[in-house]
Amino acid sequence: MTYPPAVRPMSGPRAHAVQLYGHDDDALVAGLARYVRDGLVQGDATLVISTTAHWGAVLHRLRREGVGLAGPVREGTLVFLDADAVLARLVSEDPLSWESFQGIVGAEIRRLRARSELRGLRVFGEMVGLLWLQGRCATALHLEELWNRLAETDPFQLFCAYPIEVLGEESERAHIGPVLQLHSHLMLGGMLGGTDSPAAGRSAVDEVDRPGTAPAARVVDRTWYCSTRPG
Repeated sequence: MTYPPAVRPMSGPRAHAVQLYGHDDDALVAGLARYVRDGLVQGDATLVISTTAHWGAVLHRLRREGVGLAGPVREGTLVFLDADAVLARLVSEDPLSWESFQGIVGAEIRRLRARSELRGLRVFGEMVGLLWLQGRCATALHLEELWNRLAETDPFQLFCAYPIEVLGEESERAHIGPVLQLHSHLMLGGMLGGTDSPAAGRSAVDEVDRPGTAPAARVVDRTWYCSTRPG
């Protein structure tokens, strides 16, 4: 199987990207599909922790693009976990503990690494977005801290997503800074009426990429990270 060309990805074994997709689920699906596809191109093992609806849409998109999935799934190097189910196990404790996170998510990552030998490892996590939708913002940020702690001991690339409108309500924009400070890369999607317009994407970047807004985060590869539609 010949995969489509990979778009320049974020670099570094501990890169931690966040996508702010607002209410545009298509932008999230497009970004996640490309992330998984790039992993297949590079031979990375990939763990996807997402909702079943989003994963189903990603699979449909990848199959439509002719991306072969049977082999990686059979080999156990492309693994899907239901974000709602994993989150329910994690938050059975309050507050969310490092021991619980290590025992559930960390164990899955260690299993995946054992199967992938010396290949890279990438992870997508939607649990923080689910917590955000529930209004549990502090728990979402704590979960981000646990992800970063895990990556320090067992390096992997991480991509997560929030249903946050960058140009939305002021109350929602106020939370963007703390979110971005826990990430190394920012991916924008669904801003200003859609992801088809590069000009609209650049306008959204300008809104969050001003000096002092979030010094720990940086926007990378504006073609991909501002317009996730293929073509």
